[in-house]
Amino acid sequence: MTSAYPTDTRPAPAAAIAMAHEALQRFPECFWFRSPNAPLDQIAQVELIVRRMRQHGNRSAWEMAYQIEQCL
Repeated sequence: MTSAYPTDTRPAPAAAIAMAHEALQRFPECFWFRSPNAPLDQIAQVELIVRRMRQHGNRSAWEMAYQIEQCL
């Protein structure tokens, strides 16, 4: 059985982390669930950012999610 949430604990590429941090600032409505102090350094954490942008974001959020995903 696979997890409903990303589980890849490998370090995320620096470009993906930087874009994910930018997304947290640009689209706060997508991250109501996330603590501001939560770590953001693993692939799974970045994948969760992408997932939430697709669930709760507008077209701009979707486009940025795609760009982040291309960095992974």
